[in-house]
Formats: sequence, structure tokens, C-alpha cells
Amino acid sequence: MAEGASSAALSPPPPPSAASPAPVPILVRVRQLLFGTPGAAIAHGSLLLAALVFLLAVPYFTRDGSEEFFENVFQHAYVFVLLMAVTVLGRTLPLRMLAAFFFLGMFTSVFVVQSIGNPLGDIVGSGRLLDSLLVPLLEEGVKAVSVALVFWILVRRGWQPSITDGLLLGFVLGAGAAIHEDALYVRAYGDGLGEGGLNLIFPTIGTQSTLSRVEVNGFYHSGWGSLIGLAIGASFMLRRFRWAPLIAIAAFVVAVFDHGIGNFIILNRSLDGVGPLWTLNLDGRLAVYLLIVGIAAAVVGEVLIQRRLARADRTYVGLSAAYVLGNLSGGLAGLLRFQACRVYVRARRALHYLLWADPAMKDPRPLFLQVHRVEAAASEAGVPISLTVEEKE
Repeated sequence: MAEGASSAALSPPPPPSAASPAPVPILVRVRQLLFGTPGAAIAHGSLLLAALVFLLAVPYFTRDGSEEFFENVFQHAYVFVLLMAVTVLGRTLPLRMLAAFFFLGMFTSVFVVQSIGNPLGDIVGSGRLLDSLLVPLLEEGVKAVSVALVFWILVRRGWQPSITDGLLLGFVLGAGAAIHEDALYVRAYGDGLGEGGLNLIFPTIGTQSTLSRVEVNGFYHSGWGSLIGLAIGASFMLRRFRWAPLIAIAAFVVAVFDHGIGNFIILNRSLDGVGPLWTLNLDGRLAVYLLIVGIAAAVVGEVLIQRRLARADRTYVGLSAAYVLGNLSGGLAGLLRFQACRVYVRARRALHYLLWADPAMKDPRPLFLQVHRVEAAASEAGVPISLTVEEKE
């Protein structure tokens, strides 16, 4: 949570003066936090409903045995925790949005794919065209459209997500789809932590040899979603450059290419006809290597952007991790302040990303909206706002 060179280990704010407004009761603040607006109430209610549906669906997922299902959940949870640790200094989106995207992948995306894929199968018939081209285009298209739509909406409203926000959204979306699809086939695609060096990072990397009799090593839905989401995040962050959309297009092509080859090998149970393409795909590892390099570049780039903008920021102070975590010892009031500090940190990061991604700022409205969010979060967290030179004069 450290915010670069301008971070300051702030002491707890002083008690309100006589001129300060009366403090809001804690229970009222809790209600405002959870259901402050009709939109927030709908969002939280929908998330709780999705979680309830998931719990009710567990017997369905484990109907033919629970080992594969819980192995799948564990493997994806392991990668998620690892990605959260790697992206801790850059992400801006709350956990509830990631949870919503997990359920979106588990239920909504699977429903959309089935609703479109089944009629397509009736039209073109089952076979190579459907499994090796149309299905990969459809499934990866759903992931790409979902992540891109959220980025587009947030940016228009002034909230600039980070590149690694796209990574996380793509991963949890693909994880939900993968867990549901594997439950349909009563399998766990990944091979676990002990199969090789890359499996220590992505135990969700697996082989389909039990299905195809050929070692098909590589990503599955969560990996393809991660690559697509990371590339979409990079495209929005670098949108000042005309070539930025090519990053997302290239990642989508690689994901569809990898997905299509894997499906072809499963269908034919051999490498006949795709040998050169399989070599070009680095035996199923092209997407894996591209994602690892992309994550490293994104993490370093986000830290550099934040440090540069933090040094120039004379209005909104940075918060040290010690200051934010120190609120946890203050009971319910401290927990609320801790959450408010987290919102402030994320909002400040999004403001810095917005200033970097769109320095021309031809439309100032997104900037005004984000500045308002930062100041509202600062007020809620009790963080002082420094005066600019113009304000001091």
C-alpha cells in the first residue's frame, strides 16, 4: 500500500474541532458503506445472491465426486492469491468486483456460450470447425468483451484501472468458467504444484493426455482470460498511442490460437495436421511465457508510474502501509477507517493512472469525477489534503 516517494507515515488525525460537523454514528456508516446508494445496494445484493447460488450448486458440482472439484478450486485459489500478492502495489479495483467477475464467469459466461454455441453446433455440426475455431472465438470473445466493457465504463466515469486490474478480472472470469466446465466433465485440468517449474506459478497449467493421448501442456480458461485481460488493461493504459489496441488484438489471437489447437488435438487424439502450428505454439507454452513476461512488465511499469506521479502530487498525500494497518486496532471504528483508507489509496492510484494515460485531457469531466472521489475518500478516512499554491494565495 506504500505510495512511492511522497508516501507519509501519517499519525492518526486529531479529534474534530468545535467547528467540525458532528461525527456520523458507526452503524449509520456501516449501512452507508454497504448500501449507500441504490446502485451499491443492487450490486451488493446481486453479489450475495450469486454467492448463495454457488453454495446451492456445490452438490451439483460434486455429484460424481468432490475430489476434482475441490482440487480445481484450490489450484485457482492458489494462483489468485499469488496474483494478488504480485499486484498489491498497482491494483485499483475492490475485491467485490473480482468476486462478481468470478460468478460472471461461472454462471453468466457459461450460459451465454451454451446459448450461442448450441445453435451454432446445430448449424455447422460438431467437428473441427466448431471445436477448433468457433468455440475458441466464442469463449475467448466473451472474456474479452466482458473485461473491455468494464474498462470502457470505468474510464468514461473517470476511474482508470491499472493494467494488472485487467489481469485479475480476466483470471477470475476464466477461473469461474474453468471450474464450471471441468465440473461438467468431472475433471480438474491442472496437474498441481509438483509437475514442473511453471506449475509452481500456475498449477492450473495441465495436460490433456487423458483426453487426447497427446501431451497438450498449457493454459486453460483462467490462463487465456489472464492474458486477454492483461492486454486489455495495457491497451487502455497506453491509449494515448495509436498502436495500443494492437496489444489486445494480439493477445486475443494468441489465446484463440492456443485454445483452438488444444481442441483440435483433443478431437483428433493426435498431432496429425497441426505439427508445425504446435511447434509455433511452443508446445502449448507460448501463452504461458507471454503472460509471465507481461505480468513482470506491467508490475514494474505501474510502480514507475505511481512513483513519478506521487512525486509530482502536492495535493493528495500518500499513506504508508503502517498507517493504514494501524487502524485495525481501533475496533469497529478503526475497521471502518481502515476500509476508508483502502478506498482512498485505490482512488488516488486511479487518479494518477488517469493523469498518465490521458495527459491531454480533452474532456475534463472524468478528471473532475475522479478528483471528487479522491476527496470524498480522503474526508471519510480523515486524511488531510494539502493546499495547492493557488489555494494558499
